[in-house]
Amino acid sequence: MKTSGFIILLIAFLSIFSACSDDDDELEIIETGKVTIEGVEYTLVFGEMFHGEYDVCQGYGFDIILMAADTSNGMENITFFDFIMQIEFYSETTTHLNPGIYTFDQAETGAVGTFGSGFLAVGWEEETWTSDYFFFPTGGTFTVAKSGDYYTLTLNVITDKHEGTEEPLESVFVESNVLITGNFTGKLEQKYSGK
Repeated sequence: MKTSGFIILLIAFLSIFSACSDDDDELEIIETGKVTIEGVEYTLVFGEMFHGEYDVCQGYGFDIILMAADTSNGMENITFFDFIMQIEFYSETTTHLNPGIYTFDQAETGAVGTFGSGFLAVGWEEETWTSDYFFFPTGGTFTVAKSGDYYTLTLNVITDKHEGTEEPLESVFVESNVLITGNFTGKLEQKYSGK
């Protein structure tokens, strides 16, 4: 899936996310983790996973979204995200994201055990769909572990940094080889997004 497709999926996801009822505030937040970008650490508070069956790929696509935001006013009231990530992983089954090391696939073949399209961003404004900076993967790995219902993701991703605009594809290149590291543990409950 290309980056523009990710933007559409992200819009749909955040629309669902912002429409949560007040009852959701009562739920315990079980997600935990941190991401470090250029010496700044972001605390992750939420993760979600979408999957679909893509005919053009060797594996099954799983879109993982991770977020860092201030949840003190309730999760449905979030309009600004300190950090947000959406990356597509390719697994050998639709039932779950298989544990293992996923390497970056620049050619976007959809091969099992790779990750491809997606972006990471800091200073994301939901209402205007702008960001201070976008980071697009150019290399590195994600390590995925699974214990019962919980996933643990460890990221060590090399990216190109772009100055943010309203459209990630039009963002302005700033520098290459920006390393983003971190980890996340949570349920990553699956949502089906179709082909």
